Amino acid sequence: MLEQRSRCLPEPGALHLTRSEDLLDIDIEQPDLSIYERKGHDAKNNPQDQLEKNLKYLKLPFMRDQHQTLAKRASQKKWSHLDYFEKLADGEAALRRDHSVQRRIRLARFPVIKTLDQFNWTWPKDINRLQVQNLFRLQFVEQIKCNLPWRCWPR
Repeated sequence: MLEQRSRCLPEPGALHLTRSEDLLDIDIEQPDLSIYERKGHDAKNNPQDQLEKNLKYLKLPFMRDQHQTLAKRASQKKWSHLDYFEKLADGEAALRRDHSVQRRIRLARFPVIKTLDQFNWTWPKDINRLQVQNLFRLQFVEQIKCNLPWRCWPR
């Protein structure tokens, strides 16, 4: 009977753990930092190449394209590491927001895309340009939200 039971069990694979004690025996290898010397490359030049590859793999195009420019500016203006990283993250977030807006406009399939910058302010002549530009800031929406009787919505 024991022989039949052992035949029915699947063979353990590479990640097959049969006992709960085996969970404690898993070793996670640390990355080999001497990879550049083993492959015969110059260790001084390859960290930059590896950084470019990693940023491309992680899909961080702003950071990939602008990290050197911002690093020079950070050293000139004596930014801290956190300030430098904050600028990189802000740029990446702004680029993603821009791509998101462009994608939504493209998916909306507008026949013509017009912006406030393209508006002809010379016609009609009695239009109040400052008032129209102020309305496009949408501050009146916040005022309407907070004047509702049941609550003031969070921003």
